[in-house]
Amino acid sequence: MSPVTDEPLVRHIDDLESSEGFPGILQQIIHSERGILVKKFDMGAAFSTETHAHPEVQVMIVLDGEFHMEVAGKDVHLTAGTLLTIPGGTRHRAWSDGTPATGIDVIYLPASS
Repeated sequence: MSPVTDEPLVRHIDDLESSEGFPGILQQIIHSERGILVKKFDMGAAFSTETHAHPEVQVMIVLDGEFHMEVAGKDVHLTAGTLLTIPGGTRHRAWSDGTPATGIDVIYLPASS
């Protein structure tokens, strides 16, 4: 978890701890505070997540590789350079057809009305 500070924080991605978020997907927490989570993900060549939903909005930025997501029942093919926004509460899952992928996830609670 990132320390809460008003000072700039400079780190190198290689210095961040990795953990397995879902089987076959390594993640590194880049920043986490005040209702926002930013993480890097590395998806192996063979992975599949369970269908799930969460109240937070999820924004995915694919940096390298490709994979599929099922979002609200629709198949979405994601490749390097693709941005995907998943509204909070939307059921989704991800899987690979044999190609690894790397990207950034930004997960946050929407502002209340």
